[in-house]
Parts: sequence; structure tokens; C-alpha cells
Amino acid sequence: MKTSIKRSDAVRLHAHWVLYFHEVIQARSIRGAAKVLNVAPSAISRQLKDVEALIGGKLMERGSDGFRLTAAGEAVADHVSQVLRGLGRMQSSLDELRGLRRGHVTVAAVAVSAPDFVPKVVASIRKAYPRVTVHCDFIGSRQVLESVRDGRADVGICFNPPSSRALRTIISVPVPFGAVVSPDNMFAKSRTLRIYDLVEAGVPMIFPDDSVSTRALLENVIVDSSLEVQPAVVSANREFAIALAKLGAGAAFQTTLGIERELREGSLAFVPLVDPKLEPSNLTIITSALRPQSAAAIMMAEALRASAAKLLQQ
Repeated sequence: MKTSIKRSDAVRLHAHWVLYFHEVIQARSIRGAAKVLNVAPSAISRQLKDVEALIGGKLMERGSDGFRLTAAGEAVADHVSQVLRGLGRMQSSLDELRGLRRGHVTVAAVAVSAPDFVPKVVASIRKAYPRVTVHCDFIGSRQVLESVRDGRADVGICFNPPSSRALRTIISVPVPFGAVVSPDNMFAKSRTLRIYDLVEAGVPMIFPDDSVSTRALLENVIVDSSLEVQPAVVSANREFAIALAKLGAGAAFQTTLGIERELREGSLAFVPLVDPKLEPSNLTIITSALRPQSAAAIMMAEALRASAAKLLQQ
């Protein structure tokens, strides 16, 4: 028996013979299958002989009570079963997507995606599919991973997730990370900025606490430097930090996500941080790699992927 099948032959292994072989197994005879399928028995026999030629062995042996599958036939039958189950799931998902009248999807996302990124996507889905309901939890990146892994969320939006067999990455997009300051701050019009520049100029710093992933990014920059950085304010609340920056109380730190409106209005300025120790901030859309997704979840993941892809063009 052949030990491998060429790619071109593998394509042929997914033709309509799959249904023929399935019906032969169910009917335990070629004639019985031909009657169910309303085709000539010779057409089924010809298809099965082609498969046998590809695999280099017999699929069935004749017995007193009809056909009996060989070891090769058992292996092919298992493959046929998987293919037909997959086709059934695909057809069900396509039917749902064509006329998605109702459905529900849960999204777990980092808080910075709440003001602008996620609302745009959810609004577009609700407009197109008014009977699809959406539940959004805005939490930290670590909690997003846990929610998707545990099945509490269908789709996750987080930063820099670790590699995991339990998670599937839909898209990962680098987004700028930097200092957020008021428009009249001395660094507001700078092209780039270093933590050193802020320390030397005596600009008060507004740091997130240890529960926020961006704190680790800042610590990585500071720990290997000779700088003595003492934050003026520490808070896990992003809105609070941004409000302080807007009032001129210091420099907060985050990506451009979450302050899109303020940047458009000019009420805040964003200056990218540059440092060899600064890890990139990758906005990542994830789903479970272990559970099948509903049509509503697939649609949400694709909408978020398309929205994240647009960030690359900005």
C-alpha cells in the first residue's frame, strides 16, 4: 500500500466519490447505494476503483453478507465521515450567515478598545444584523486570554498574547505606544520621545499600576537604565490618567487606541516612545482553537480583523 498521497491526488480525494463511498457503507452494497443516489452502479464502481488506485489497496472485500471494509477501507471511511461532518458544519454556518436572523456573541476586550475601536465594529454588525445580540467585557489582556480559553468569550482583543495551542490568532497588528500629553506640553509637537527626555525636563509621570499590561512595558525600559523614575500618580483607571494628561498634570502612557476622538479634536497629543528595550504593542484578535465557532462569532471575528487591518494603513 502507498504510504503517501501527492497533493494533486489529495484534491481528487475530496470529489463526489466521498458521498458514493458513504452510501455504499450505509447500504453495504454498491447496488443499494446506486438506488439511493439514483446513479448507475458502474459509476460508483468506477469512482471507488480510482480511489483504490490512488491509495494502492482495496477498500472492501466481498463477504457472505455483503461488503466488508479492509483496514485501508476503515481509514478512508473515517476520513469520509470527517469530511461529511465538516461539510455539514460548513453548510450550517453558511446558512446562518446568509440569513443571520438571530445569534449571540461575547467579546472580551482590553479597555482601550472601548471608546472607538469596538463600538464601530459592533454598530456596523447591529445595523446589518439587528437580531444578533452582543455582550462586551472590557478587561485586562490577561483576563481576555482566560475568558477566550475558558469559553466565556467567543472573541478576544488583547495585546501581545503568549503562544498557545488553545488560542487561534486571527490578526496581530502593531500599534504605536507613547506618551499622552496636553497640547500645550513642551513635548506635544515632538516626533518621538524618550523616558529620559521626560525625566530630564521634570515632566510628572502618570503610570498605570501593576494590573495593567503597559506598566510592564514601561518597567522594561526603566529597569536597565540609570534613571530614577518616581511616578507622580499611579492608577489602573485609564480614563482617570487621560483626564489628568488632558488637564496638563503630566504625561500618561498608552497606545493610540482609546484616545482617537481626543487626537482628532486636538485636546490631546500623542508622542511615540522610542527605546531599544521597548517591546512592540501588538493588538491581537483571538478565538478558541479548541471549540467550533458560531456563525455570529465568525462574523464578529472577521469584522474585528478587517477593522484591525485598517490600523496598518494609518
